[in-house]
Amino acid sequence: SGCPVLVQSAFALSDSEPVERLKRSGVPVLPTADRLARALARALAWPGEAADGEVAELTPSVDGQVAGSVSAGPAVWSAERSAGLLRQHGIALPPMTVVRTPGELAAIAATAPYPACLKLADEAVSHKSDVGGVRLNLAGFGQLQAAAAELWARFPGSPLLVMPSLRGGTELLVGAGTDPLFGPYALVGRGGIWAETDPDVAMVMSPVTRESATRALLSLRCAPTFTGRRGQAAIDIAAVADLVASMASLAAGHPDLSVEANPVIAYPDGYAIADLRASVST
Repeated sequence: SGCPVLVQSAFALSDSEPVERLKRSGVPVLPTADRLARALARALAWPGEAADGEVAELTPSVDGQVAGSVSAGPAVWSAERSAGLLRQHGIALPPMTVVRTPGELAAIAATAPYPACLKLADEAVSHKSDVGGVRLNLAGFGQLQAAAAELWARFPGSPLLVMPSLRGGTELLVGAGTDPLFGPYALVGRGGIWAETDPDVAMVMSPVTRESATRALLSLRCAPTFTGRRGQAAIDIAAVADLVASMASLAAGHPDLSVEANPVIAYPDGYAIADLRASVST
């Protein structure tokens, strides 16, 4: 008939015979009503009306995966836009300036926060330290200029972010997003370069209060270090909990957005966000 037929089932990711029979027959099976509605809307769009470049793949699965998913990946926001959004929600950030040319770098020479940190601000690079894209403790403009020249030689045309070189502390990860079934949530966990190697993360669903965020924070395996152990300073648990709650509030107002601040460096008297990444999920 030409009418698209889609099925929503909580068992869409299973290998049950009814689901497999639908897939073999070319009928897309999606796990949530939200994804089904979005896929159907794009399937029925007039030519040229696909939203934000998203294309619905309403074809049978050939590798056992669920058909009917949206093919476009998340669109990563620029560092300036991500930082602006967090500041709008009352989340404190250190001063951050993005430069794209040696001239723009020279223009901030007198106002750069020394000792400075210089890092790649390319949205395509999610782990800057893995590619050698971070320079710390730059004492003056000469060192800042030399570090920028080195990074531009390796990554031509890449924007660079100038910010203070933060003092050490306990590194955490704080993020937020929206689950299609359960709604807005926040994440808190061990941060830094080991966040993905040894995941130690707790999730808390909205509405998030300081109390519920504190419970999530103290449920982590690394929580015993928060009170100060083996010469390490205790952290300001209340300040970090407030950050988690603010992130959840941000997610509630932007249901298509995922935000991750990593690392968040926690101190005895607050915290500082060293890096962040925001993306629009499809």
